[in-house]
Amino acid sequence: MFQRRQSKGKRPFPAPSNVIHAVRNLQLQFCLLPDSTTKTPKNEIRLLQAGLGRRTLSIADNADHEEITIALHEEYPKMKALTGGWLLYKAGGGSGQRNLSLVSQGTQGYTAKTLKMATNNGKNTLYIVPLQEKIDTTPLPHDAAEFSKMPKSQCKTCGVTMPLQLLVCHVENCVQEAACESMTDQAHQNEVQLEPSCPVWGNRYPPDDLVLHASTCGDREVDDLHHTAHEVRDTLLNFAAEMNTDIPANNKEVEQWKKASDPQDAAVLFKRHLLKEKEENPTITAVIDIRQDQTSQSREIIAFYKRPQIDWAGPFRCSLQGDTAVGTGVQRHFFSMAMLKLQHGFNIHSGAANMTLLFEGQENHLVHSTSQIMADSDLFVVAGRMIGHSFLNDGPRLHGLSKAIIHMLVHADRDTVTVQLDDVPDLDIRSTICMLDGNKHISEQQKDDINNLAISWDLPAVSAENRRWLFEQLLHHAAVHSHIVWPGDEGDDEDDDDPPYPLSIQMQTVGFLKTYIETATPFQLSQLMRFWVGWEIPTGTMKVEVVKADYLISSTCFGTLRVPGHFHEYNVFSKHVDDCIATCATGFGLI
Repeated sequence: MFQRRQSKGKRPFPAPSNVIHAVRNLQLQFCLLPDSTTKTPKNEIRLLQAGLGRRTLSIADNADHEEITIALHEEYPKMKALTGGWLLYKAGGGSGQRNLSLVSQGTQGYTAKTLKMATNNGKNTLYIVPLQEKIDTTPLPHDAAEFSKMPKSQCKTCGVTMPLQLLVCHVENCVQEAACESMTDQAHQNEVQLEPSCPVWGNRYPPDDLVLHASTCGDREVDDLHHTAHEVRDTLLNFAAEMNTDIPANNKEVEQWKKASDPQDAAVLFKRHLLKEKEENPTITAVIDIRQDQTSQSREIIAFYKRPQIDWAGPFRCSLQGDTAVGTGVQRHFFSMAMLKLQHGFNIHSGAANMTLLFEGQENHLVHSTSQIMADSDLFVVAGRMIGHSFLNDGPRLHGLSKAIIHMLVHADRDTVTVQLDDVPDLDIRSTICMLDGNKHISEQQKDDINNLAISWDLPAVSAENRRWLFEQLLHHAAVHSHIVWPGDEGDDEDDDDPPYPLSIQMQTVGFLKTYIETATPFQLSQLMRFWVGWEIPTGTMKVEVVKADYLISSTCFGTLRVPGHFHEYNVFSKHVDDCIATCATGFGLI
């Protein structure tokens, strides 16, 4: 009866306690620009040296404008002196120098939420643009506060410690300066070694003091004085001859071949100078298995001359597998075999015939082939290396080329080249062009054949007024092909008035490729590397060219990917790349 009665119903919930939510950090990329601009910077290394440029900041996801400003001041100390205000911009899509657009802000300024949306969750870069002031871009010392958070390393050449981002450029300049100092020291040592010595005592003296020393060189017998005088005179004459040599022997040879009036003499002198200059280079070795068939030997020769980054003026050695022969005779056999295949064709099946001819036509009127596979396979680069390498080693020459082609190679001028009908390798085209030569009457059937050929080459139809002009145009187009880029046509990309594609299309295509690489799966990247360079490992030099072509093409030996520029949508581009790189398992498609 004394027990307390239990309360009926459910027990009430306890009062809720305050829960503190965890603060998440947002990784944002900023780039501080030196002045007000509407373009992304060209040279970010210069900005980095001045304490500006790109930085990655960790900002709380609930940070307001004041907290963001404090974080920027800590990362960029130079922003503390800005009194004219600043705004944030973002860049448009693509690559290269792009336009900047303003990042909108609310009534309370920039917040972490607005920056997260503007940067696509931190994937894009925000550019800090001063409104009324210009920040000094003078390079800062390597121990400045702007570099305190950057990882550093020491230069092994000069021992200076600096940020890793700046060490890349510093190493190149430091190595060049060290090389110049070494050359200066070597030159000084050579000058010291040029000092003549006394023939009596063997001591070295400056040239001005040697004559005085020779006159008082100790008491000797009278009979020996004449002999000593002759020795002193010979020493002085030899020294004077050395002192009068103002330029080194190599430079003298350079001047000799430049001043030679006969082209044959100039070629011999230049070859001699080049071989002497490169005689200390590593030896280039070619290995040919003579037990294999002609197709395998042709492929070995092409693969040898496709090797990248080779100085072909260096010492050369060849070995024949399956034969015990050694010496210069083996080298002569190699060059004879290589130039013979270049002259009459490689034993490689390229789809149309069992022989791959780089030059076609009749004797003394050979012109280069128009096969797109050969051009994409860089076989004409191989041909140039073979011709030059054989010339440097006194090997056979390539003979029988058309005079028009030789004129183009030497002068690179289409307007002054003289083309003959025999220079046209296609007999059907030659007979069609021959109808225009002279003043003979042209039948309707002949006129149709001529017009079909002219229209296929984007030339007007034949008439009485343009008959001679059309004859010259068809002849030039058939022999000296306008779609081949000859020496002298290539210039600086910035000064090229007629590039294959406008710069905007090239940048768009490169942007598509970058987006594909960034979003591709590991399997797609593996296939792309195999298609690009031949295996899954990236090479040291990988190039991208935007070209006028139907399909994606790669030159694996040179690490060059040729991308068609006719795509306007990324989805179409991505599907095309997937289809092309999936063919790497079935073969290269090139030679």
